[in-house]
Amino acid sequence: GINAEYMGTVKRIIEKFTLNMATSFDLVPYGRMEALYYGDVEDCSELLTYTQQSNANAALLDASLIFDMFQVQCAAYKTLAQKSRNALKTRNVYAELLFNLSESTHIPSGLQRFGASQNTKQILIILFDPTPEQVSDVQSKIRGVSRSLCSLREHANIP
Repeated sequence: GINAEYMGTVKRIIEKFTLNMATSFDLVPYGRMEALYYGDVEDCSELLTYTQQSNANAALLDASLIFDMFQVQCAAYKTLAQKSRNALKTRNVYAELLFNLSESTHIPSGLQRFGASQNTKQILIILFDPTPEQVSDVQSKIRGVSRSLCSLREHANIP
C-alpha cells in the first residue's frame, strides 16, 4: 500500500501548487470558494459599509488571524455542508464561515474575533460561487495591495 509519509508529501505538493496557482477552491460537492487577499488596506470601514449595504455576499476576514488557507477551507467546507442540511446557526453562509473559524460556541464572539473591523489593514475576502462580475465589483472597492495567498503565514499575527 501507499505509506502515510508519501501521502503527506503529495498533499503538501498539491496544496503548494493550489495556493500558488489559484484563488479559487473547489469544495466538492458543495461549490466553489474564491479568496482575495489584500494588505495595507486603507479605510476598511468603506468596504464594510459597502458589503453590508449592497448585499455583496462576501465574508471579510481579518487576515492577520489566518495562518494558512487550510483553516479557511475547513471552515468553508463545514459551512457549505451545514447549508446543504439547512443547519446554519447564523443568518447566512458568510457569518457562518466566521463562526466556524472560531473556537467559541458564542456566535457574536466568533464574528467579532475573525471578522474585519474598520481598522483592519490585512483583509481576506471570501465569496462562495461568485460570478466574475461579483469578484470584479468587490475588487474595485478595495484600496490596498493584492497579495498572494502563500504570504498569509508571513503576515499572520496570532496572539
